[in-house]
Amino acid sequence: MAACWVPMGCGASDEYAAVRAPPTEGSLPASTVRALQACAEKHAGRLGRHAYEIDFQVELTDNQVSKVRPKGPRLDDAGLEQCMMAALRTIADAGYTPNPDALISRGGLLPARGLLANVSVISQLIRLAPLVVSASGVTIVVGVAVLVVAAAVSYKDAADEEAEKERCKKVKQGCIESCADTILDQGIHEPHFTRCLRACMEKANCL
Repeated sequence: MAACWVPMGCGASDEYAAVRAPPTEGSLPASTVRALQACAEKHAGRLGRHAYEIDFQVELTDNQVSKVRPKGPRLDDAGLEQCMMAALRTIADAGYTPNPDALISRGGLLPARGLLANVSVISQLIRLAPLVVSASGVTIVVGVAVLVVAAAVSYKDAADEEAEKERCKKVKQGCIESCADTILDQGIHEPHFTRCLRACMEKANCL
């Protein structure tokens, strides 16, 4: 009765094709390995074959497991699957979460006085090295992919935001005057004036 790691071979299949080329990084925590082995020792005697492969996807949000689900071929015993899923729920963040400084923010508002924040939710799929557990003459290869869901937040002081609004207000006034001189004075009206105004403000990064 033992649990061991096996390297990912070149011909290994990937059940998580939705995320391109997930890297193989790290391994399951020792406590989770022991729990998976205990599941095999408790339930493997009810299985009908001597060899199985099963994959699980573990979703990790805020350093905690939020969801575990099997992927691909299933085991003959629902009790063993449930036991393994419960064991995988014990995984804590073992360095899977990306460095927030490397994530890209795409906009949002932080509900804190005087602070604005750009927030984005980034997901990253990491396939761990497969684990082999065995008991009662049955060998099970357990594949685990960790889907890390992380939020990247970049803060911006409200005073800076107000200063930027004031700058663009002045830019707009200047653009109106410039376009009036070059467009309206020539007797040319819409939509040429609006196009001139937009181009002027875009050039100043105020759109």
